[in-house]
Amino acid sequence: MKRLSLSLFLIFTFNLSSETILLKGGLVHSGNGNSAKTQDILISDKTIVGIGTNLIIDGNTRVIEVNGLPVTPGLISPMSNLGIVEINALDVTRDDESDLLSAGFSIFNAFNPHSTGIPWNRSNGVTSAMSTPSASSFPIFGLGSHFVLDGSLEIKGSKDIAMFGRLGSSYGSRAETL
Repeated sequence: MKRLSLSLFLIFTFNLSSETILLKGGLVHSGNGNSAKTQDILISDKTIVGIGTNLIIDGNTRVIEVNGLPVTPGLISPMSNLGIVEINALDVTRDDESDLLSAGFSIFNAFNPHSTGIPWNRSNGVTSAMSTPSASSFPIFGLGSHFVLDGSLEIKGSKDIAMFGRLGSSYGSRAETL
C-alpha cells in the first residue's frame, strides 16, 4: 500500500528546453483503453519521440529511473474555476450582480495566470483546465474557456468554447425559465 500511495503523487518536474530525457521503466498508461505496460519514454526538445523498450539513446541523454511508477498523459480539469477563483469571489464580477457583465462575459479575459491554484494543480498532474463561470440566478451565466497550464504567464488556450447555464427544477420549469 505504501508504494501505491507514493506512486500516485510522484510528479517529475524538469526543464525540457532542449534536453533529451529517458523515463525508464514506467508503467505507461497510454490513455487509449489498453492495459498499462512497463515501458520507457524518450523525450527530446519537448516532444515524445519514442515509447517502448530498448530505445536507442546517446551519452547526453538524462535517464530517470521510474521504477514501475505510473506514467500517464497530463490530466485535464474538465470544469473548474482555475485562474478565476479570485474573480468569482467578488460579487461585482458575477453576471447576476453587475450591470456591466452579462451572459456573454468571457472567462478568458478574466483569467489570472498568477493564481495560486495553478501551481498546486500542475504539481498534481493537471496540465490544462476548462474554466467556467460560477452559477448564477440567471439561466445562462457566461462563457467558459480552455487554458493550458504550462507555468507560463502568457495566457494560452481556446477562448469562449462553451456557454454555461442551468435549466430545470432549481429554477422552476424550463419553459418558464426560457
